[in-house]
Amino acid sequence: MKLHRKVLVITGGGGGIGLAMVREALNRGASVFAVDLDVSTLEDLADEVGDRLAFQTLDVADRAAVAALPEQVVDRFGVVDGLINNAGIIHPVVPLDELETETIDRVMHVNFGGTVAMTRAFLPLLKQRREAHIANMSSMVALACTPNQLFYGASKAAIYAFSEGLVSELAGSGVGVTVVIPGVVKSGLIENSGVASQDLIDPRVPQMETAAAAERILDGIERNRFRLLIGADARAFDIIARVSPRLARYLVVRGLEAALSD
Repeated sequence: MKLHRKVLVITGGGGGIGLAMVREALNRGASVFAVDLDVSTLEDLADEVGDRLAFQTLDVADRAAVAALPEQVVDRFGVVDGLINNAGIIHPVVPLDELETETIDRVMHVNFGGTVAMTRAFLPLLKQRREAHIANMSSMVALACTPNQLFYGASKAAIYAFSEGLVSELAGSGVGVTVVIPGVVKSGLIENSGVASQDLIDPRVPQMETAAAAERILDGIERNRFRLLIGADARAFDIIARVSPRLARYLVVRGLEAALSD
């Protein structure tokens, strides 16, 4: 699905990879309706591109707000051609028995629940289009979960499984599905989740710029790729996880230990 003159809805569009995807989609001639808890970063961009960008403050865990969103997008742009479920958060780097129930629920409701709710809300509109697309943001931790980030990993694994089922369910409908598995990207995810004092990333690991990640993600959507690995690290880790799950678990443990020790 070429994005020129298409209408995309992007969650988590106020920062990180989401903001980079908003910019890249606009550069490709699309119109974008972006939602996030903080959309202040989009104000200047809207001045630059005019009426091709709309944005709204929205919590994807708010089911009533999500259910009302499709009508608002149609009121603004008339149609919807694509949905990118990018919004996500992590939780503090602590073991299972130290996590508050409210924290667990919040991560699952935003990451997995938000993806499901947005998909359910927009699917009827997407099915009306001759060609449409849904992209869901998973993670390398869906391949081998990081210790002390169990529910971030669980939510991303759930998104992966949901996407696998969805692509089969929508076969023949004209609605394509992409599940995105990014490597390490300078996304601001940690800071935006309120756990900036705890680093999950080994500082020696190269991080991809968000603009490069966004370009590859939108390329994958245009080519109707289902399983989209972003970055050499994601591609290498995918191979390791398939060949030796034990080695994959060892690497994520060692990576976390190195990050927390520096």
